Amino acid sequence: MNALPSIEAFASADSICNGESIIFSSTGAPILEWETADVENDIAYFPIVEGEQLYTVVGTDENGCQNEAAVTVNMAAPIVVTYTVTDEIFGSDASIDIEVTGGFGSYVYDWNNDELGDYDDTQDLADLDAGSYIVTVQDEFGCEGVETIEINSQVSLTEHSNVNVSVYPNPGKDQLTINLAGSFDYSLVNVSGEIIASGKGFNAAKLAVGDLAMGIYFIQISSTDGTVQTVKITKL
Repeated sequence: MNALPSIEAFASADSICNGESIIFSSTGAPILEWETADVENDIAYFPIVEGEQLYTVVGTDENGCQNEAAVTVNMAAPIVVTYTVTDEIFGSDASIDIEVTGGFGSYVYDWNNDELGDYDDTQDLADLDAGSYIVTVQDEFGCEGVETIEINSQVSLTEHSNVNVSVYPNPGKDQLTINLAGSFDYSLVNVSGEIIASGKGFNAAKLAVGDLAMGIYFIQISSTDGTVQTVKITKL
């Protein structure tokens, strides 16, 4: 009785990113045939099924005796970025929250709003202006996914007509004066959109801000003709 041939199967990597190729090879017999269609020794093969797949090669020797060997390759699911966007309302107050699936293991992030290629950014972004933001997500094996996210601005809807209103001093420390001809209502809003003070005025109004923390705030002013205007202020 003839001994069975000793067949060995190899793959250029045991894990690959989605869409990458793998090169298989095998030894041990003059005839070596892989059971998976289109797989041949030393020719790049692009897997089409995600996850772990077993690839088997059958070797036939000069006596017609056969044996087989197998190798497993794991192809990652594509990295997919989904996101939720909060538009810019008052100025530099937009945000992006993303969720990532696919790939291998944990992720690192590279946003285009700072130095590229460092992969040291946070997953989500806040305090943004309107515009186009691109995030590149990389997994533990170096697989990547890229997503472009657009942030719209609502600032122009409230600020375009504020030539009729003035707020001073801005920046201010203790008290601000709002000037607008006629009767008006006003609200002081923080960057989270919370109203922290409100009142009414006629031609002018005084607004105490001495107890506020330093930072950016917004004054929304509604005049009798229905016009709503927003002024960005800085509290010192």
